[in-house]
Amino acid sequence: MTASCGRIGALVMRMQGHYLETPGLTLTVPDAQRRFAVDETTCEAVLAVLVDAGVLTRTPEGAYARRFPQLVLPARARRESAQRHGGTRRFAEHAA
Repeated sequence: MTASCGRIGALVMRMQGHYLETPGLTLTVPDAQRRFAVDETTCEAVLAVLVDAGVLTRTPEGAYARRFPQLVLPARARRESAQRHGGTRRFAEHAA
């Protein structure tokens, strides 16, 4: 059965919602197929869309989990942070 664009969009949103509501959720393709009641081809396509969108990541074992982007500070912010922390330590050493 061919799914319509509207149904695929709704499935993408539903699968994304499950991952966002359950941060530790990790599913293999067969697990996701059962959970969302979809065929393998559709399931793999939707998971690939969510990986491409940066919502999910694929684990080395082949399962899909929520992606948690890491904050990357610009070089200037890292230097300023290091200076602040270094200054605090030096002050604490002199105060002791």
